[in-house]
Amino acid sequence: MVEKNETRAVLGLSKILEEFDYIPGKINARIVKEYDGRDVLQIRDPAGLHQYEVDGNPLGITVDKRFESYLDYLEHLLNEYINEKGSDEGFYIKAAFCEVLRLEGLEYYERYVSFFVLEEFEKSARDSDRNLRLFDIMEKYAPEDYRNYFEHYRSYILSMNIRAKCLQQAKDGNIEQARKIVENGLKKIEAYFTAHNIDSDLPRNTDYIVVANLRDNLEKGLSYPELMKHPGLKETIQEMQMKLSLESLSEAEIDKYKV
Repeated sequence: MVEKNETRAVLGLSKILEEFDYIPGKINARIVKEYDGRDVLQIRDPAGLHQYEVDGNPLGITVDKRFESYLDYLEHLLNEYINEKGSDEGFYIKAAFCEVLRLEGLEYYERYVSFFVLEEFEKSARDSDRNLRLFDIMEKYAPEDYRNYFEHYRSYILSMNIRAKCLQQAKDGNIEQARKIVENGLKKIEAYFTAHNIDSDLPRNTDYIVVANLRDNLEKGLSYPELMKHPGLKETIQEMQMKLSLESLSEAEIDKYKV
């Protein structure tokens, strides 16, 4: 306990916030060194600052002392269930746990879009791959409202994942491999729209268009620096970041499922 007449120094964030401006409409992110020498990701927003680890769990925690995330823990539970029952029939995710997974997914989301803007494409691809695993498991085992919530963003995360992998190859000078990634990626987005009977929306879908434009620019022989200057490549990410920061299931929708 601290007595009333005791005083102690309190370290505030004022100095950090003063030197790290918030610019509206942008993803304000940087990688800095912590006191112990490790890299951390900082994201500036109107309310202040988020700090995430660059590897492992963004918050630096472990789940049940063994797992990087609640998603890894859930996958472990699913495997145990299948080993015991012989199949996944009857396995489901309670809504309260779905909400934990949703919030955790947003932490990885913030990290992978920030990595993309910082041109840390390998890390962006790693984290978006991870969230695609989350989408897949939610689609199979979550209540309908949560399935719909995640599926609404699948084309976006596919687009992000494709671009990150493609641009890493382009950055490394592997243009032919970058082209293959984009071509295969476009097929994945097309398959998603076909599976959901929304093929007619594909020509107007921003996520599809930005990947198609990237393919076209690769075919024109644009170098990596030229690709990064192309209008629309990062702007769509900025717009989606602002949109997703405001979107979530309503409290009423969440409360319907809480147990």
